[in-house]
Amino acid sequence: MRLLRRSRILLVLATLACTAHLAGANAWAQDGLPPAAAGSAAAQDFSGQAGADLAFGRLGEDYFLTVYLAASFAISQLKIGLQVPLRLRVIDNEPEQDDIIRKEDWDEVSDYLRLIRYLQWSEPGDLFYGRIGELSGANIGHGTLMSNYLNVIDIDHFKLGLDTKVNFAFGGAEFVLDNLAGPEIFGGRVFLRPWSFVDADAYWTNWSVGTSLLTDIGAPKALEVDATTGQVRVDAQNNLRYSHDAVILWGLDTDFTVFENDWVSVTPYWDNNFLFGTETGYGLHLGAIADFTLPLDTNLQLRLEYQYLGAYYAPQYLDATYEIQRLVYPSPAAYGPDEVALTKQVVTAAKDQGAHGYLGQLAVSVLGMVRLSGLYRGSERPRDNDLLLQLLLPEIPRVKLGVVYAKAGFADASEAFDPDGAVLQAHARVNVWAFVDLLATFNRRWQVVSEEGPNYGEYESVDDWHFGVGASFGF
Repeated sequence: MRLLRRSRILLVLATLACTAHLAGANAWAQDGLPPAAAGSAAAQDFSGQAGADLAFGRLGEDYFLTVYLAASFAISQLKIGLQVPLRLRVIDNEPEQDDIIRKEDWDEVSDYLRLIRYLQWSEPGDLFYGRIGELSGANIGHGTLMSNYLNVIDIDHFKLGLDTKVNFAFGGAEFVLDNLAGPEIFGGRVFLRPWSFVDADAYWTNWSVGTSLLTDIGAPKALEVDATTGQVRVDAQNNLRYSHDAVILWGLDTDFTVFENDWVSVTPYWDNNFLFGTETGYGLHLGAIADFTLPLDTNLQLRLEYQYLGAYYAPQYLDATYEIQRLVYPSPAAYGPDEVALTKQVVTAAKDQGAHGYLGQLAVSVLGMVRLSGLYRGSERPRDNDLLLQLLLPEIPRVKLGVVYAKAGFADASEAFDPDGAVLQAHARVNVWAFVDLLATFNRRWQVVSEEGPNYGEYESVDDWHFGVGASFGF
């Protein structure tokens, strides 16, 4: 272990961060958590917040001083968030590194786009909504093809994505793109309410039909292996090398809100999906969504779904852990040291038997201050259970808290909360005095092992945590 000899530089940066009188408890969402608070301050003409955080923590085997500068602006419907996040290595454990500023954070073109925290127009549910930023749980349609997709779960690679929605009385559209610097995963859905062209006020306008088309044009097919060493190949930016073949997802759907008043709405839906990859698969989803509006600003949403999973088909193909599963499926823990991991495309093509599946989802908002949600999906197939849990405290004065846990491809309940192969993201921020906040974050993501050794070229879980102080002002 060695302490880096740049204390004078670190002291200057730390003093700058502490004396800037910047950073807001509401100024930004932490490290990929759903951006419930980011950019949500209303503005008639122009307003903004600016701030800075200074924190100490650990990423992998090393300890870092994190300096985080941020600013957000709202001009009518337009919201802009900028940031400068720097990890400064202060304790360097084995294997030792030569850099102070963590080089893996800034060694690709896409990494420099992290300076843009978000660009957002309007809010979800408005006529037109668009957001450029980290994707913190993107969905398309009923979520049978893309569900809670996260584009940044590899600690060494940042992606700036795009999520847009258009909603008219007669229909609408949705579009998602994973990475503006190098798009691979993208697509969307268009839908119509046919009866609105006949009678815009009739009950039958509750019926809609839609079609979705998504693709992973660079979907990994097989990892490249060095013929001499027998190890998978890793490039200079810690990317696994692989051959690829596009995966295309196409779906037809319909839904009908059969009952709706001020308290309850019930919407059954039917999705027919096709997956075109190494093989062609088919899936059927029959479900219903019930929304309940209760007194005291309390809401509840319940979703139940039956799934028929045909041969060569996987439901919710683009999900919270897809960025890793596309390379290593179902999780790093499933392979031995002498085995080359299989990609999701290859594993899905091996599912040559149909199966029945199910999905249940519950979301509750209590007093407009606490949001809880959970999703569980399973089927008759082995290692085919998914779990997603989320807790947010978006509106409690002086306190911001968020936790997201996702686990996919596990065998049974005993593995559901095994942290290996899971995504866990948590943040807490408490305003303790005037513009001063205390903060803490924890992230469990993944990283390719790039050091020579028995696990070279494999994905491993990496814990990233830090705690510190922040300061802010609004204008």
